[in-house]
Amino acid sequence: MGQDGILRLAEGGFERNKNLAAPIKISDKWTRVLPDGSKVKLVAVFSPKNNPFSFWDPDGNPISGIPQWNNAGVADDELSVVFERPENIKGEMAAPDGKYYTTWALSNVQHGEALKGSYWGLESIEPVESKTISYGRGCGQWQDIAVVRSGQKIEYEGSYYTIGKVQRITRGLDTGQKPCIHVSMKYSFNPNIGIRLVAVSKSGKEYSMEPDDVFTGDFEKGQEMMYGKAVMGLSENDLDYLKLQKRPLAWTRFGNFAVKSKERLPAETGRSFSKTLPNGVTVELVGVSRNPTEGKQWWRPDGSLLDKSPYHTIGGGVVIQDDNEFKAYQFVARISGVNEEDMRWQVPGGTKSTYTGQPMDEAGQQIPDLRAMAVNQPRAKEISVVLIGIAAGDWKTAATHDSKIRERTYDIDGSAVSFGVAYEKDNITYLPITYTRDGFGDKAVRVFAVDYYGKEHTGSVSGSGGNILSSQTYEFKLPIEDVKEFQFKTRPYQWVTFKNVSLQLGVKTDVQIEVEGQSGANQQTGILKQIGDITNALIQAFNDGDINTILSYYTDDVMSLPDQHEAAIGKGALHKLQLEARQEGAKIYSLKGLEQQIWDCGDFVFEAGRCVASMKSPKLRYLLSDWRKSVTVWVRQPDGSLKIKLDSWNPDVIPDANVIPEPARPVVTMVASSVSSDSNMEAIYAQIKQKESTFHKTFIDRDAEAAIQFYADDAVIMSWGKDAVRGKANISSDIKKSMGEEPIVDMTQHVVHIEGNDQMLFAVNLFSWTFKDKSSGQNVTFPGKGVHVWKRQKDGSWKILLDLYNMNVPMQ
Repeated sequence: MGQDGILRLAEGGFERNKNLAAPIKISDKWTRVLPDGSKVKLVAVFSPKNNPFSFWDPDGNPISGIPQWNNAGVADDELSVVFERPENIKGEMAAPDGKYYTTWALSNVQHGEALKGSYWGLESIEPVESKTISYGRGCGQWQDIAVVRSGQKIEYEGSYYTIGKVQRITRGLDTGQKPCIHVSMKYSFNPNIGIRLVAVSKSGKEYSMEPDDVFTGDFEKGQEMMYGKAVMGLSENDLDYLKLQKRPLAWTRFGNFAVKSKERLPAETGRSFSKTLPNGVTVELVGVSRNPTEGKQWWRPDGSLLDKSPYHTIGGGVVIQDDNEFKAYQFVARISGVNEEDMRWQVPGGTKSTYTGQPMDEAGQQIPDLRAMAVNQPRAKEISVVLIGIAAGDWKTAATHDSKIRERTYDIDGSAVSFGVAYEKDNITYLPITYTRDGFGDKAVRVFAVDYYGKEHTGSVSGSGGNILSSQTYEFKLPIEDVKEFQFKTRPYQWVTFKNVSLQLGVKTDVQIEVEGQSGANQQTGILKQIGDITNALIQAFNDGDINTILSYYTDDVMSLPDQHEAAIGKGALHKLQLEARQEGAKIYSLKGLEQQIWDCGDFVFEAGRCVASMKSPKLRYLLSDWRKSVTVWVRQPDGSLKIKLDSWNPDVIPDANVIPEPARPVVTMVASSVSSDSNMEAIYAQIKQKESTFHKTFIDRDAEAAIQFYADDAVIMSWGKDAVRGKANISSDIKKSMGEEPIVDMTQHVVHIEGNDQMLFAVNLFSWTFKDKSSGQNVTFPGKGVHVWKRQKDGSWKILLDLYNMNVPMQ
């Protein structure tokens, strides 16, 4: 097919290839109707470098708020555009409106030697008042070009196609334990045609791969391209050959769209996002921006525009940047009268966080009351929680070191602090110390030098810390001969919690600010200590093979729902499960909690969390890291102690090997319960049982909207081998994606247990899911079990708060 074979857009009208059904039509100014009837629309323009979250339509009219285009965030660039595309690209989620969008940074557009005549490309990327961008998409039927095999190179219409090595890959649950291969191909671009490969098995069955037939920008004819796709349900041994196929490309052009907004949205003034603590310290969350912040727009915690940066420059600091899964942000707070070592930040949900350098004003002077923290958060996340802890209360001495010439380590409730040898320089005493972070993560720490008159001297401190150890050097302005002893002291943090903090300019939120109360803190600390002590005792008993001690921490009617194993109901079944574990000979070397959220409700305590355990068994020559998500239900006994009624877990996503997640501060929520009678609970149980049946039916019916309504606004789904999905908006996208990619064709489900009170309860389901594999067309069945924690809402309705499931059989 030559140049006359491609659709051509001429200045005076349209010409088309006779093989295509119709020319491109313009249904409105910014929408094109392609020959197959599908549409592509230019919906928005924005400048990520100067104002990353300020959008305008192609005519230059400002777009208020942030439309929920799921992939609208891009790296720094002068100009980018957003297309609404005609169909889903496999693996991507639809936006909340059910449509699919593509964002394209114009500097990323391929722009070699412009295509002439039949092909329209980007005319210019220099700063001008208007720009032009082209869009090409395959239309029509697929036709065979040639039969090809691994390592073969062919030529067709002046373009070259080289088939790479066929490789076997495994993708765990996503493949349904089926074989999967990956095929790659290098080829030179032909603007006349889109291409794809079709794998053909030895039995003659065809497996069509995703095509390369959608292009944005000006691609130079003959430039080298890379094609790489996966085929599920086919092994390399069953592959006979590949077919290279083509279909015509239809091109259209969007020109003269606005490169800047006609007007800038005004900055908003209003409430101050601050709270004053009982000790007189005021904590204000000032603003949020993308990190690094140079040239980026700031916004207030509620998503409204912050007209100027809180500071001019910032000195030093480790740079946290965007990656494939996370976006980087910076938060700035104003806190007066507090040393930096007496405050702490937490922004749950990310994998990285760091204090930045000191904010500076335009004169290059430090702004003493500003503090900045850089973190990352999942890309889909729009709202976050920011916690700022201020050291409050009296300092309490945890260790006293009375030697100035010897090193010594002190054990403090299972943690440790090590004092180095003190030394003097220019009448200033220096003291190096190292302490474990785990034992003091919820406390502020400080070393005091005490002279022979009993006076305590504070000093400046420098150093660094990781997730395990913190090494610091204290500097005291007095000679070493005047020092009698050094005291290592701690005091608790009082936490200010900013809820519903917007992560996007224009996404308006109702920010709630809470100050941790002293009485509530004591009660919460008691619950956390109980659970922590039992967890430590269970680990010790597991390592000792002491099954009786393990069983003593469970109720007689315990329900243990281990992953890749049948459920264990009752202490007898749990005893058998523990015997199997003891025969394996595994030992737990360490357990690190990454997240912990607790709901204390009457006689029940509901716990959700993430952790990583380091384990070793005789079969392994190395330590194994076991990353988990879990749901545990505790029941209060008459003596006030806690026992485990239910435990369940599944595998978490393993993070990058170079990233050690910082443990998040546990969050405890007190939920009042007042059960009126047993008959009342029986009615509630019957209602939940019916809701469970209706909920599961929505997945057979593929009714995503109906399924989403069963979840609370702050719900969490903990799927097998995936990141937890938090919040109703993200759950909506996740369910729509799963129903589109892995639709359930059959299901059996029944509730085996419901228990709780009039505010919170849990339901255990046994199920069998049958999916239809799109590649092979065969049905794949997974037997499993799951737990739903239901919570009564303010309007009296019951919604799912926690959703965790796992499998009964080993997964690949």
